[in-house]
Amino acid sequence: MIEYIVRDNNGLLEICEDGLIFKVDSSLMGLLNLWSNHALRSVETTLRTTQKLLNCRHKLPLYINSNMLFLQLRTIRSKTPFLINYFAIAKLLPNRHNETTIFFKSGVSVNFDSIHTTKRQLDLSKVILESLESNTKNKKVFT
Repeated sequence: MIEYIVRDNNGLLEICEDGLIFKVDSSLMGLLNLWSNHALRSVETTLRTTQKLLNCRHKLPLYINSNMLFLQLRTIRSKTPFLINYFAIAKLLPNRHNETTIFFKSGVSVNFDSIHTTKRQLDLSKVILESLESNTKNKKVFT
């Protein structure tokens, strides 16, 4: 499971998956669109739908599939994007100076410089998951 994605100082994407770090020379949007295309939609379509659902426009969580719900701690289009996977989070630990240490299920941890942003992203993600769950319950399954 992917824990986080961040762009390093050399411009490479650093992807942490199952505790292992991979460096990739690719655009973040291209990578996210590749994963989104498996669900037959683009990142832009997903963000527009999420924008309508949450009635906000900035730093929207990005739902890809049942294993990937990325929280944008730094936006996708910034020079140093920082995305964490909601489903990989084990625990958040607030630190001094408004920082958060994020512990993942794989044992990896990262620090982020804004506890407010982290908590807001978690709250928005819960709304997305509740919406997905209620939509799934309302659908009739034909056997």
